[in-house]
Amino acid sequence: MSHRTITPTRRGHLSPEAGSGSARAQAPTTQSRLLAAEDVSDLLGVSPALVYALVRRGELPAVRVGDRYIRFRAQALEDWIAARESTRPRGTR
Repeated sequence: MSHRTITPTRRGHLSPEAGSGSARAQAPTTQSRLLAAEDVSDLLGVSPALVYALVRRGELPAVRVGDRYIRFRAQALEDWIAARESTRPRGTR
């Protein structure tokens, strides 16, 4: 299986701050890219409700932004997926 990099589809693209002196936009690094729950649900092929449930149960790594928002680091999500990959069928030892 080939390694696939996760990139935001709707959010997460950063632009330079006004007055920063940078004339061109720089792409965010993997460490700085944050995904919304909708992006994660699209990537995993599950509902946003399941994504939130996995976060509540502590099964999916997330970053809390204030009291209301949850975001996901692309690299942490890649690591989480890789840790759950298996070549053997479910239910076998």
